[in-house]
Amino acid sequence: MPRCSRVAVLSSAVLSSAVLLAGLTACGAPSDAPKKDFCKAATAGNDSGALYDAIEAEDWKKAEGIYHDQADDLDEVGTPDGISDKAREGFEVNVKALGDVSADEVEKAVADGKDVVRDDVEGDDLEKLEAFQKYVIATCASTNE
Repeated sequence: MPRCSRVAVLSSAVLSSAVLLAGLTACGAPSDAPKKDFCKAATAGNDSGALYDAIEAEDWKKAEGIYHDQADDLDEVGTPDGISDKAREGFEVNVKALGDVSADEVEKAVADGKDVVRDDVEGDDLEKLEAFQKYVIATCASTNE
């Protein structure tokens, strides 16, 4: 795949993993996280040179591990108090999707120019994920953290 195509796919994957984020479930994740900590975990993919490097090197297993680490970080930090029920459910969808990503799925998504996390989410879960994405954008854009 040409470098420019990989960059476009990677940009989509990083954005989704940053806003989105092994079979985890976030049901037990804290619901009183400081906004600063939440935003750091939720936007970690935006600064993930490691993910970019893994995809550029076609190290799909390393990329899988980065997604799983982000899921773990989000699950540990949780969400701030006051998040809507729908956005919180989207957080849970996101953590599970990130934790379920496999190396083969990363490779296929890059080859197909798709988003490794978002493309497998449908219906009500997609609406919840979109609510979470909007929450992250609104909350984290204003924190300047």
